[in-house]
Formats: sequence, C-alpha cells, structure tokens
Amino acid sequence: MPAADGRIALVAALLDGDAALVARADDTAAARHSLLPGRQLRLPELLREHPEFAGELGDLIERMRRSCPRRGSGG
Repeated sequence: MPAADGRIALVAALLDGDAALVARADDTAAARHSLLPGRQLRLPELLREHPEFAGELGDLIERMRRSCPRRGSGG
C-alpha cells in the first residue's frame, strides 16, 4: 500500500527529527516532554487510518505514555 508506506515514512522522519531536537537540547527531559502533545495527536490518527500497524504503533504509544510524567504529578 504505497500511501501507507509514505505515511509511515513521514512519521518515521518526524520522529527522527524530534529525536535530533531532543539530543541537541540543553534540557533533554523538557524537550522530550514538549514534543509529547503532537505525538499524542499524530500517532493515534495514524493508527486509526492504518489499523494493520496496531501492534507496532500501540506499543510505541504506550511506551511514550509511560515515559512521561502525568500532569499534576510534579513532573
């Protein structure tokens, strides 16, 4: 499915770019946390559009949720 392949490549490029931004940041934890809202919107949308990637994207989304402190928990 070429459209799906293109969308996956786009998401991979965005995530790679985000990783580079975090790596260059003085405060990597704050940088990583600042990227979370966009990822929380993009990845579930991709999952809705391409349910065949549910396992991989679901695992990624869950890892992201676990790695960031919840609002109001002091983080």
